[in-house]
Amino acid sequence: MPAFDVFLSHSRADRDAVERLGRALRARGLTVFVDRWYLVAGQSWPETLEKHPRDCRAVAVCIGASGMGAWQQREHYKALDRQANEPGFPVIPVLLPGADDPALGFLGLNTWVDLRQGPDDGVTIEILARAACGPR
Repeated sequence: MPAFDVFLSHSRADRDAVERLGRALRARGLTVFVDRWYLVAGQSWPETLEKHPRDCRAVAVCIGASGMGAWQQREHYKALDRQANEPGFPVIPVLLPGADDPALGFLGLNTWVDLRQGPDDGVTIEILARAACGPR
């Protein structure tokens, strides 16, 4: 069994919105990986970030006003590579407040979830939850 239902890939600039999103998904019964919640002081954070996308049912790539960070770029490439090898693996673009209309590159080939009005939109959170791991 996967360790997490969904891995929330994000830029540090979007941390607060992503943590709110993570809490909303947890409230719907999903297990959620947000790096800040699981990184351990004194341990290698790149190893953790490389391991957990492999141990999840889905990756949500969260994009806010500042776009994708350098590490987030790597995470989303790994997720898309996994999707290419496992066609049913969900890689879900998530537009956060402040995001422009998506210029997502290959990620734009996947249907996105629009949370630009904020991560408190219950209907859209439910859409994301179902995309990540099916109906609950």
